Amino acid sequence: MRRPRFDQGLWRCSGREASPLLQSIEGLRPLVLLLSPLELSQCLVARCHLDRIVAGWSEDPMEARQRIADLDALLELIASYQEEGISSGASVSLSRLIF
Repeated sequence: MRRPRFDQGLWRCSGREASPLLQSIEGLRPLVLLLSPLELSQCLVARCHLDRIVAGWSEDPMEARQRIADLDALLELIASYQEEGISSGASVSLSRLIF
């Protein structure tokens, strides 16, 4: 049986079965080395409409608001990481944030 060929680097970012969400994320790739972790995270939330996505995970308006608040709290944690790193003279990067 022959397996379909696809570019591992662009999985579901192009072609007939492309995911709009993954396409949006892929569009941010050139900015990874230019933006701070907080700026990149804010771009990700805005460009991918993550607030709408997480709110849509629940039909309960209170739960939807809590999910959006959780997303805001995540951005606040990223801001704290960045501020602490800068004030202590540590290197601040997306990869350090993730690990």
